[in-house]
Amino acid sequence: MIETSTLSFAPGVLVKNDFSMQGNGKLDMFDGLIPCPTVITEITVDGQEDADGIVHVSYTYTGEAYQVKYRIDGQGDYAYAVADLTLDIPGLAIGDHDIEIIPVCTNGYEGTGMDQDFIVTQAQTCSTVISSITVDTSAKTAVAVVSVSGATQMKYRIDGGAWISALITATISLSALSPGSHTIEMVPVCSNGVSGTGATNTFTISSSPVQSIINYDYENHPPNNYFDLYVNGVLVISLSATNGSGMITAPVGQTVKVVLASTLTPSDLRNITLDITDDTTSTSIYSASTVNPDALTHSFVADGDEYTITATIDPI
Repeated sequence: MIETSTLSFAPGVLVKNDFSMQGNGKLDMFDGLIPCPTVITEITVDGQEDADGIVHVSYTYTGEAYQVKYRIDGQGDYAYAVADLTLDIPGLAIGDHDIEIIPVCTNGYEGTGMDQDFIVTQAQTCSTVISSITVDTSAKTAVAVVSVSGATQMKYRIDGGAWISALITATISLSALSPGSHTIEMVPVCSNGVSGTGATNTFTISSSPVQSIINYDYENHPPNNYFDLYVNGVLVISLSATNGSGMITAPVGQTVKVVLASTLTPSDLRNITLDITDDTTSTSIYSASTVNPDALTHSFVADGDEYTITATIDPI
């Protein structure tokens, strides 16, 4: 511990600083930085010709190293890795590249690094091919035709809009499109995130409905059951002990909400089942069952299709 310090100076002479220290034993002094004598001596790059596009980098060094830091093509921040591990670097583009590796000692100081040039001749690929897109303008749907399989996902966009992710087997609804010419593009996406070969289809929508048709059928074992149907938050159908069926319409873009429930205690068990299908595309959009006292509810957006809602409450 420094107890006192006196600084003296005068024109033309060296500045002098005298200080007294308190302590026991030998005083060790070091004038300079704590060094890291480690030196990268060789960098070996493999895998740049492999079809998976993953480059493997190993290296040798003198001295000791706790970590290494590295970066590709002098771009971005350095990435850190535990020393002696092979660096696996995926996703590099085909062409010339450079890797820089710098050793880091346990004291946190850096040693002497090295650069190594290499050429990538292969890159991560996705071999899946969507050869064409089948568009049904009457049903207003689109389906990908896959000639080379592999990918389970795809991305699609309509009229050059934002990309949307979907299963490659999905049926894409086109019912919300306005009349006229449109374009849909589908591109497969493999599990490595790389896009495969896509396809584009230009089609014409001759007309577009302004209303969706909602068919409903409510059958129950009364009392204390209810079936409610909302359009954009407005209750339009409310049935309780009475069975009922019929049809309503909902403007395209509005939200249809269905609530089916029984408030009886479990001593009078009843099974609650709700099914909603899109009759236009022949697909189920909701199907569930539960036991009272409970409720089933589901909301969907009217897109011009025709729907059927089947609501049933039966004694067990």
